[in-house]
This record gives sequence, structure tokens and C-alpha cells, in this order.
Amino acid sequence: MSSHQYLLGPSDPLEQLFPKPEYAESSLNFKHFTDVICHYTLNSLNADGLGAVSKVEVSKKHDGYWIHLEGPVEENQLITFAERHARIFPLNMRARRFAGWNCSRNWVSGTRWKGTR
Repeated sequence: MSSHQYLLGPSDPLEQLFPKPEYAESSLNFKHFTDVICHYTLNSLNADGLGAVSKVEVSKKHDGYWIHLEGPVEENQLITFAERHARIFPLNMRARRFAGWNCSRNWVSGTRWKGTR
């Protein structure tokens, strides 16, 4: 049984990126952002072939959201997943979110987005 804990990212930007718990389908029973992040983390683990991970805990601490993974998989698999997962949410994620929004808005309005990557 292997385990690994990592910082996903700072709480404020993550709470802007993830859907609010109260907007989720009621059957999911989300109460906090930790529930939302846990749900999406489990989906990512399954998509990456790590469905055997039996425990995903998300906690909010002073420096952001922390994730603890545990299961009958190789530790290096958990570490690789954690590194990639945290890289999805770099510090400049807020700018990317708004750039994506502008891209979508312009696409719908029929103009080509001319932002930078």
C-alpha cells in the first residue's frame, strides 16, 4: 500500500476554476470545494489507469488545497500523477481561465481570438 500527499494549488484560484458545490447535481452531495476537488481527482485517477487508488482525501490548509492519495499502486505512479495534477493548475491559472473565456466568447460572436498563450 502506497501513499502520497501533495499541494494541488492555492485555494482562491482553485475555487474560481472548479464548479461551486451548490451547483452540482444534488445526488453528488457536495458540501464543500473539498468534495468537488475529490470528485474530479477520482475521475482523473480513473482516466489515468489508477482506479485502484482506494483513498483520496482533500483538505484545505492555509497555503491551499492538499490531496492525500493511498492505494495498492506503485509509489512512483502516485508521485507522477501528483506532479502532473499540480502542473495543471500553475500560479498563472487565473489568466488562462480568462483567456479561455475570451476565446469562447469571441468564437461564439464569430470573431477570431487574438490572445497569447
